[in-house]
Amino acid sequence: MTQGTRVLYVRGDDSRSQPARRLERRGFDLRAVEDAATALDDLGWPDCVVSEYDLPDADGIELLRAARERAPDLPFVLFTDRGSEAVASEAIAAGVTDYLPRTGGESAERLADRIERSATGTDRRADGRFRRLHDATRELMAETDPERIAELTTVAAREIVDASDAAVYLDDDGLELVAATGPHEGRTEKPPAAVERTHRTGDASPGNAGRAGGTDGETYLPLGDHGVFAVAASGTDALAPAEIRLATILAANAEAALDRAENETALRRERDDLAALFENIPDPAVETTMQDGEPIVERVNTAFEEVFGYDGERLRGENVDGYIVPEGQETEAEGYNERVETGEGFYGEVRRRTTDGLRDFILHVVAHDVGGTETRGYAIYTDITEQKQHQRELERQNRRIEALHDVTKRMKAAPDRTTIYDIVIDAAEEILAFDLSLIDEIEDGVLVPQAISSGVSLSDYYEETPIDRENNLAAETARTGETRVVDDLRASRYAPANFEYRSALSVPLGDYGVLQAVATEEAAFSTDDCRLAELLAEHAVVAIDRQKRERELEERAEELARQNERLDRFASVVSHDLRNPLSVARGRLDLARATGDEDHYRAVERAHERMDELVNGLLTLARRGELKSDPTPVELRSAAEQAWRTVETGDLELAIEDAPTVRADPERLRQLLENLFTNTAEHGDAATTVTVGGLDDGFYVADDGVGIPETEREAILKSGHSGTDEGTGLGLAIVETIAEAHDWTVSVVESADGGARFEFREDAGGTADE
Repeated sequence: MTQGTRVLYVRGDDSRSQPARRLERRGFDLRAVEDAATALDDLGWPDCVVSEYDLPDADGIELLRAARERAPDLPFVLFTDRGSEAVASEAIAAGVTDYLPRTGGESAERLADRIERSATGTDRRADGRFRRLHDATRELMAETDPERIAELTTVAAREIVDASDAAVYLDDDGLELVAATGPHEGRTEKPPAAVERTHRTGDASPGNAGRAGGTDGETYLPLGDHGVFAVAASGTDALAPAEIRLATILAANAEAALDRAENETALRRERDDLAALFENIPDPAVETTMQDGEPIVERVNTAFEEVFGYDGERLRGENVDGYIVPEGQETEAEGYNERVETGEGFYGEVRRRTTDGLRDFILHVVAHDVGGTETRGYAIYTDITEQKQHQRELERQNRRIEALHDVTKRMKAAPDRTTIYDIVIDAAEEILAFDLSLIDEIEDGVLVPQAISSGVSLSDYYEETPIDRENNLAAETARTGETRVVDDLRASRYAPANFEYRSALSVPLGDYGVLQAVATEEAAFSTDDCRLAELLAEHAVVAIDRQKRERELEERAEELARQNERLDRFASVVSHDLRNPLSVARGRLDLARATGDEDHYRAVERAHERMDELVNGLLTLARRGELKSDPTPVELRSAAEQAWRTVETGDLELAIEDAPTVRADPERLRQLLENLFTNTAEHGDAATTVTVGGLDDGFYVADDGVGIPETEREAILKSGHSGTDEGTGLGLAIVETIAEAHDWTVSVVESADGGARFEFREDAGGTADE
């Protein structure tokens, strides 16, 4: 049958043409080609294809697969230098008709025989066994259970190899028989020594191994690290070489299947562990595949669904950035994606959008499968929203505290209390961001509005409030001196001034008043708001206290200036007015000693009396402004009559007309009247009557003497001014000081009779007509 059989010989090296020449000598119709592409074009011509393994544009296995797609039944013999079980197994799996290693010159003759059998159908059984080996290989590769692979291997051995039985021993913490056919079935004893040796050395023990401790006719083939495959020939003879070759290929395929199963198991365990880890991470996590620069969702964990609010199935296959990247941050996110695609990964703070709003995260992206068909990545989001909010709130608080310090400086420079109140309201509005703020000042037990936020009128918003009013927030704060916060005014005992306001904050301003703030939403005032409002109020109280102290110091300074002035006048009078009577007394005393004349002693006595008058007047002047008792209602008639009786008035008469009741210190009022009566008696030339009467806002004392020239009326009230040489010049000055102590004004005018008239009127309500 050789003559005329057409053989397409595909060779990889033109210099090695000896097999082709021998095939021609055997009578085959030979066509030699040098590459796989040409061979595929010529598949319609030959009865058989012979291909070497190493070809210029492919290898023999690749050509075999391509040929099977075009000509499934065309005989194909693989004639190769690569005589390994792996190549043989791969060829069988691809559907080779026969497989022949190239071992020397005699292999060309064997090739001719193989071609003849393949092309003429004389080796149909071998072809069937190869196809069964191919099918068994597919079955083995589809399994992941090692025991099932062992069972399939033993079954395939009975069908493919001319063997009476087969067995597979697997090493799972020691060799153990896991599958067998024939006599091996049910065997539980320790594996034969030959099995142990084969597994230990990794070398096959073909042929009749009975003498080595195994069963007669058995061959032992290693399954890598997995175990040993044992097959036994029918009878006691060893397996034929062709059967051993098939068993070796089957063992190699079984080993590959076990390797794959082990890898699959490890991968599955790794995937399961990774899936469990991915799902149980407490932080939101998403697995993505980078496609055209976009992170496409593969899956998300439960935490991601809960935090971001998106269903995992809805996100699958979607660009995750389109759902969670806030507007305006797309460019930043694209930069992260570029880093992931290059395998860099990313770790840092980001802000992302959830269905509940924006939140802050630490994003940790780990890239994997970089450089493969697609880049994948895991993104883990650690929620730090509360920490960031706390940080931002601290920064905001620090800014507000710094701003309040600036407010304190403005308060220090404020000229009056009203300005301080305005500064406080501005700070509450601009720095603390309160909707509406108000300051009430305590005046005689009543809260009086003093300042309010811009755009609101005090008179329209609030009325005066007694401190003792019940169920009033401001009044309660003023009484207790404690800060009050009301989260819901409508549900409280306090009645809001305006019903639109729902929450309120009330802070005491020391003993001066109350700072209040209201808001249109419930629970609007936080603990920090209260603390800062109290800090603002404390600054205001300190500023008011400072103003008060400064005013007191100014008043004290003015009083000291007045005292110094009185002391200066006192010293002046002492040095001037006392000098004359003292000189008189000293001179007369010398004359009295020399002459013994009594008139000189009487002159000394009069000089002493004069000095006594001057000293008493000076003491009274020094105590000006001092009242011995609080002013009380005093009948002017009674006071005038009493003073008249204590003054030497000579022939003068006292007239009282409509004398009112005045509020005064009784003793100082009598002293004032005594000095006026004395002044008339001593200086009121031609005066016959002194009249005391009432005015609409005070009283007057007048005489009918010659009067006081208009040019001298202002000067006569000054200390040291006297109309006579004998006068002290203190009497009318004392009158003025007593009037000032009562907040009265003194005017000197002409009386109705042409004499002098002294009028005393209330100064800003200092004297009241009863």
